[in-house]
Amino acid sequence: MRRLMFEGCAGWLHEAQGKTGVVLCAPLGHEAMWSHRAWRHLADDLAAAGMPVLRFDYPCTGDSAGACDAAHFLGRAASSIVAAAAQLRALAGKVKHFFHLAAIYDLTAKPEAQHIANVEGTRHALDLAAALKAGVFHHTSSIAAAGLYPGVFREDMFDEAEGLDDPYLRTK
Repeated sequence: MRRLMFEGCAGWLHEAQGKTGVVLCAPLGHEAMWSHRAWRHLADDLAAAGMPVLRFDYPCTGDSAGACDAAHFLGRAASSIVAAAAQLRALAGKVKHFFHLAAIYDLTAKPEAQHIANVEGTRHALDLAAALKAGVFHHTSSIAAAGLYPGVFREDMFDEAEGLDDPYLRTK
């Protein structure tokens, strides 16, 4: 693992010889703390499988530089994802799978913040996957995508989701 800095972001490159690269965009807040070790193990495992992996801290988080300006944070975070991808740009057309796992998981967050993180963040991830010419886009969400649906909910049942009156549930 090699540490690097780009545009004020602290990053860790897990080197491998493969032609398929992975940029891991960490979750925010408590989820970032809870998943840090698993994220590192995922990067190690992917590198061991032959995929170079870049994981990084968003601006003003973790080991990255910058002052936290809440009003501009999400825009800066989205820009840092693009900058991270630029670190692996030589892999354009060679990324076979793009995994989007990040989201805000704060049921008390204001509806605008939830929309920016969950909807606009996913839109930025889709744009990045398209720019990288990724083969398959994997979107992982919480069970909140089901709303208040009772019973087993499968990924082919989004039309059956119900009780989406809560702003958080609507963004899933």
